[in-house]
Amino acid sequence: MAPVVKKRNEAEIPQSFWGKEEKVCPNCGKEILAAALRCRYCGARFKSEWPIESHEYETQERLRKKLPAIKRTLIFLFTTSIIVFSAPFGIVASCLWYKKNKKTLALLPSFFKTLIITGIIAGTTQILLVVLLTCIYSLLH
Repeated sequence: MAPVVKKRNEAEIPQSFWGKEEKVCPNCGKEILAAALRCRYCGARFKSEWPIESHEYETQERLRKKLPAIKRTLIFLFTTSIIVFSAPFGIVASCLWYKKNKKTLALLPSFFKTLIITGIIAGTTQILLVVLLTCIYSLLH
C-alpha cells in the first residue's frame, strides 16, 4: 500500500515550482534565482525564498538596523521597571515607549513585546504590594 501524501496548497509551493525560475531582487531590481536567499549582484539577504516587494524589504532592513537599539532600550526599561525604587519611573517610561513603538513591536518576535509588558506588570505589582504592606503595617502599629 502506498503512503498517503498530503497535497500542498498553492501557497505552500515555492515560486520556482510555479514554472518561474527567477525573481526580482527587491534591493537592486536584477533577476536572481527564485530559490535564492542572497542576491548575487548586490549581496542583499532574504529571510525566505519567497519573493518580496521592495517596500517590505526596506521595512525589514530598517528593523534589522534598529534592533540593537530596541534591545538596549527594552532591557533598560525592563530593569528599571522591576527595581522597586525606580519602578514608578520605569513603568511610566515603559508605557510611553510601548505606546509610541507599538507598530514596530508588532513586526518583531513576540519576546520583545512580552518583555516590556512583563516589566510593566511586575513593576506595578511591586508598587501595589509595597503600598498594601505599608498600609497593613501602619494599621497594626
